[in-house]
Amino acid sequence: MFSPRELASNLLLAAPKRSAILRYGCAFASVALALVATRSIVDVERAPYFIFFNFAVILTAFYAGWRPAFLAIGLSTMTHYLVFTPPYFTLDVNEPHDLLRMGFFIALTALIAGCVELLRSSLLQLHSARIKIAEQAEQYRVTLASIGDAVIAIDVGEQVQFMNSVAETLTGWNFEEAAGKHLQDIFNVMSELTRKPLGKPLFQALCSGTIVDVETHILLVGKDRAERPVDSCVGPICDVSGKVIGTVLVFRDISKRREDEREKEELLAREKSAKQKLQEAFEALRKSEVRFRTIVESNMIAVCFWDGDGIAVDVNDGFLRLVGYTRGDLASAKIDRRKLTPKEYWKFDDDALRQMKTGRSCSPYEKEYIRKDGTRVPVLVSAALLGPSDGQVVSCLIDLSERKLVEKLTEEKLYLEDEIQTQYNFKEIVGQSSVLMGALREVETVAPTDSTALILGESGTGKELMARAIHDRSSRRDRTFVKLSCAAIPAGLLESELFGFEKGAFTGAIASKVGRLELAHKGTLFLDEVGDLPLELQPKLLRVLQEKQFERLGSTRTISVDIRLIAATNRNLNQMMKDREFREDLYYRLNVFPIRVPPLRDRSEDIPLLVRYFVQKHAKKIGRKIETILGEDMQALSRWQWPGNVRELENFLERAVILSSGPVLRMPLSELKAEKRTEGQLGSAITLDETEREAILRAVREAGGRVAGPGGAAARLGLKRSTLNSKMRRLGITRTDVWTTESTL
Repeated sequence: MFSPRELASNLLLAAPKRSAILRYGCAFASVALALVATRSIVDVERAPYFIFFNFAVILTAFYAGWRPAFLAIGLSTMTHYLVFTPPYFTLDVNEPHDLLRMGFFIALTALIAGCVELLRSSLLQLHSARIKIAEQAEQYRVTLASIGDAVIAIDVGEQVQFMNSVAETLTGWNFEEAAGKHLQDIFNVMSELTRKPLGKPLFQALCSGTIVDVETHILLVGKDRAERPVDSCVGPICDVSGKVIGTVLVFRDISKRREDEREKEELLAREKSAKQKLQEAFEALRKSEVRFRTIVESNMIAVCFWDGDGIAVDVNDGFLRLVGYTRGDLASAKIDRRKLTPKEYWKFDDDALRQMKTGRSCSPYEKEYIRKDGTRVPVLVSAALLGPSDGQVVSCLIDLSERKLVEKLTEEKLYLEDEIQTQYNFKEIVGQSSVLMGALREVETVAPTDSTALILGESGTGKELMARAIHDRSSRRDRTFVKLSCAAIPAGLLESELFGFEKGAFTGAIASKVGRLELAHKGTLFLDEVGDLPLELQPKLLRVLQEKQFERLGSTRTISVDIRLIAATNRNLNQMMKDREFREDLYYRLNVFPIRVPPLRDRSEDIPLLVRYFVQKHAKKIGRKIETILGEDMQALSRWQWPGNVRELENFLERAVILSSGPVLRMPLSELKAEKRTEGQLGSAITLDETEREAILRAVREAGGRVAGPGGAAARLGLKRSTLNSKMRRLGITRTDVWTTESTL
């Protein structure tokens, strides 16, 4: 529909966008049309020619703007002066009122042009404001449409004015269908506990003009009549004066959260059930152990009598069942010890015979027998001579098959018991020295992370206590802490102990075994003395750290594990890398967060605290009461360098408690070999050379006199063999000094 008002607005708004030729051409064209219109009147002198020129100026102002309008005013004035004011086409004026009339025309048209320009400016501002309002409205609409919660806006009559897409999904209504409908026709909200409709929060928001939180347990019933648990809040919509003009309702569907809560409850119930089953398994294992003990105590074992040539001369039924032979085989002398025993166990039998020749009996040992059907059966053998050295031998055998089958469960039981009832905690770390506090602060820093920690320190400084402290303060504290000493297990068995093995992986692998890596899944693996890890095993450990995967010995199945590794060593890994005894890439994997445990000689102020702690500990253990520690004894302990660190101090104090029969602690100070005091002198400090000499002597004694080799003194001290020999020559240490009972400081 045509609208003059809209036409005028469009003309005013479009003027600045037109080209200069059109705008200024409009001024000339409109004045020319006004001239033609005025000349068409017969009586020119009395004609109201100002009207046409006024229209020309107004048209130019609307169409072209104020500059072309003023051009039109000038052209109209010149045309009037030359064409319609006598004398015509001259610059003279006969009547003064003609000038007055021209001045009035100029003022009037200028005022009209200014008003039109002012109107155009107002329309432009109004148009810009409308555009901004439209953009903001679109922005708000997009924001509300993309928000993750359901948003519904209603007026004071509770009629729906807006719904976003989430609200449409939640209620089942499209906005086109719900617009203008009453809120209760769209959905209902009821209490999940009382099953009654909720209308009070909406009424409060409308009346008070404040945000109202709805109770937690509510249900929203939509078009499909399905009940959905939601969280909700109601807020008022106010105009600029603060008057409430509507309400906005925000709903959040918490069905998924409720499902997660139910799943969590189910997981907790399953965990409780699993713990119950684990307790039942422990009880069943205990009962099994009781039954096995009863069998042993009742002498229900296999018994065989061998002659000097290793032929069975008499057996009980238990032995026949064990090896699968009959009494007829026994009578025909077919039961031969050598034929029953695999070749790899012949050495064990020969050692047992040598023991029996000297002591009449041998220590029990494990071996395997080859049954008549070719299968093998593991047994525990105990034997004794019945007569002279070349006479008969009686062997008592216990079938270990059942025990091997429960070996995995037994290992896991031991580790779980160690996890539940571990005797180590932070209370075991005694001391207040600054160097110890610094190490404990590093423990507190790295414990909450899953980063690998490398604990460095001399033997006996408490590296395992530090590792347990890290585990107890980590997120894995409720899982297993598994320890493996790389120096305590022979190199040939370390790989199977760490990774586990399958049945038949090697000779003697009669059953599968779980390795320490699997036992530490979701928990912490502590590798003590990692510097003694064989070089050929280091790439496999590196793979576990990088890929969290490994294979058991004798298996091709890849096992994934989630472990936190803590390593410890008293060796110089940097020197070992230079000597190509330790892989550089593994070192950098382990050395993510190094923690250095200070030796006892660097925290001598902690010695009095440690002395009191260990004395109380061991006195309580053996039922004694120690009340007094002599001050001079405490000074002697503080002066001693303690090359064996805290372990040496604890062992010394345990001996002291055992030797003390009264309330005063009696210390065997002669064992410390401390420097004797001279008269009037408190004693001199131990020199560095004396401390180094004592440390070397102790290391050589602990290595059995060996300097080189994997377990030699050089390896224990983290030195090269040539370096250690040079130090021994410089300090004057001879083989006689090594085995001398007393050593001088």
